[in-house]
Amino acid sequence: MANLSKFQKETEIPNAIKRYLEDVGTNQTQLGRDAKVGEAYMSHILQGKTHIGKTAIKDKYYLALCNAIGYEVKVEIWRHFNTNNFKTIINELKKARRNKTRLVIDADTGAGKTYACKMYKQKYPVGTFVVKCSAIENSKEFAINIAEVVGVETHGTAGKIIKRVAKKLLSLDDAILIIDEGEHIGKKSGYINIIKSAADLLEEVVPFVILGMGINEILRKGFERNKQNFRQTARRFSKRETCEQSIAEDVVKICEELNLSKTVQNWFANRMRNFDEFKVLVVEAITEAKKLSQPVTVRLLNELYS
Repeated sequence: MANLSKFQKETEIPNAIKRYLEDVGTNQTQLGRDAKVGEAYMSHILQGKTHIGKTAIKDKYYLALCNAIGYEVKVEIWRHFNTNNFKTIINELKKARRNKTRLVIDADTGAGKTYACKMYKQKYPVGTFVVKCSAIENSKEFAINIAEVVGVETHGTAGKIIKRVAKKLLSLDDAILIIDEGEHIGKKSGYINIIKSAADLLEEVVPFVILGMGINEILRKGFERNKQNFRQTARRFSKRETCEQSIAEDVVKICEELNLSKTVQNWFANRMRNFDEFKVLVVEAITEAKKLSQPVTVRLLNELYS
């Protein structure tokens, strides 16, 4: 059962082996003999290749080499996967920041919006402010939430708080404000006023992004009904990106990375509608298959999914 990630096989393990060869002063031929890994496998692994011709190099060869050099590699079932929606969200955040634009990213539940925001902030921590919109706040609490993330005083009215937020963001060289779970702007009165005020104060100098489920529809309906501040906000956030509704293509790619069979790939692709459900089931299936010393099968999946 394959558990090593593409990154581990292409980068992490080859680099660890190269460091070992240099530190110990041995060569790849001798290491291959010690680890009982053939010359062809040894050569391809060191080059970061995961296949010999069309045949995938099994994890056992990587793990044998790690054992031989005393390198502990973390083996996980579920890990980071570059899904289409993940790449879309990250690329759109990068473009918004580079072009200093306002943007809405519309994606269904389970599409990985929050995870993408988290990973983006990890990679670009300086000047990145991610605020999670909550369904249980009022407008002032929402303003305070933004202020706490940005790092400004939270006393006074919501309007005064947002002015402090804008002043702080405008004073930074390369800031971006991201509102996650932005679908709540359609449910709580006053949220839209905060969004509009912040957008006006930031003046397209600081990029402002809203991520959420069904935001395009929320803004469209508010615009058509001429609800207070919805028409103006919809105009300010005229640039919008919609993520793929179906995750079937991503599900197949992840299954391929996990070396699951074609029939299992099709089973998952036909049933999984969000990554949360997929993650739970694929981890459960692989764990159970290991206990039974067998590959993941459609029969096993039917038993777990029933």
